[in-house]
Amino acid sequence: MGRAIRKHLQFDGSFSMCHGGTENCWSYSTNDHTAADAIQQSEPDVTLGCRNNAKAKAAEAAIREACPDSKGRLWTVNCDVSSLASVRSFASEIVSSNRIPVDVIVANAGAVISPRAETPEGIEMTFATCVLGHLLLLDLLKPQRMVWVTGDLYCIASATPADPKYPGSGIGAYANACLGRLMLA
Repeated sequence: MGRAIRKHLQFDGSFSMCHGGTENCWSYSTNDHTAADAIQQSEPDVTLGCRNNAKAKAAEAAIREACPDSKGRLWTVNCDVSSLASVRSFASEIVSSNRIPVDVIVANAGAVISPRAETPEGIEMTFATCVLGHLLLLDLLKPQRMVWVTGDLYCIASATPADPKYPGSGIGAYANACLGRLMLA
């Protein structure tokens, strides 16, 4: 995954952000290429949108340790992409703090949720986390680029096209969400 992400993260110093930044987007390496390498080499301003503040601070510390000489700025901001209200609040904070234009959003946040749960809007929670929240960010912040990180489970999705009100949970719901991401990529 690192090589694929790095290919799309050739930052030019403009503002960028990642959701799901507490997990493999930053810390795992493939062929010694990580997003942290891109940060080190091009010094962007990066915001990690994370729903878990403790994990966000740990990811921020790990990135700072991996990129000690970077002159780019790094922020962690609470954002639960399964909540449209949280996404709107996050986008509002980005705009009001003048961290626009957004160069790239890395849509990495995901979850396998079981038993089935729904958002207040009636959307299946896995789909909301993996697809809908990122789609709303795309609409609100209008980045120059959007990188959709997804898995190959889309090939076992039973709904075509992807269904935001998918009736199942667990891996089936995650496969449905992977299909949704693929359809938007």
